[in-house]
Amino acid sequence: MRVLERVHPEDQALVQERMDQANRDEKDCCVECRLLLPDGSVKHVCIVAHASKNESGTTEFIGAVMDVTAQRQASAELEKAFEEIKRLKDRLHDENVVLREQIDQVFMFEEIVGSSPALKTVLSSIVKVARPIQPVLITGETGTGKEVDCARHP
Repeated sequence: MRVLERVHPEDQALVQERMDQANRDEKDCCVECRLLLPDGSVKHVCIVAHASKNESGTTEFIGAVMDVTAQRQASAELEKAFEEIKRLKDRLHDENVVLREQIDQVFMFEEIVGSSPALKTVLSSIVKVARPIQPVLITGETGTGKEVDCARHP
């Protein structure tokens, strides 16, 4: 078959399988594959063909080959852009979390000394549940800064 002469070697088995199936079922064939051109360049194509028997009983395929290279490239670029948007969105989210934590530390608890993960968890919980005019009871060891009145800090 002449069409297989140009089909990329990695796609030849797929195209042959689809053409054989169309021949057996006497149905139309549609397959996307790559063509390897004489200059070494590759084109993405969609082959649409109809299998029909001629007067001698031999199967002939009548169809068209459509170049879909531009669509494939545009699709790949769009996918790459979506991945970049997702990466930037995730980065923005992470930066937002860090900035919120920094704001909590600077404006809400500037008199508290310490930055351990446990203390950060406690301070974050206070921000979530405390209203500005309500005192919050913090228990713990002496000298840890429990006496700071969190309610007076907006």
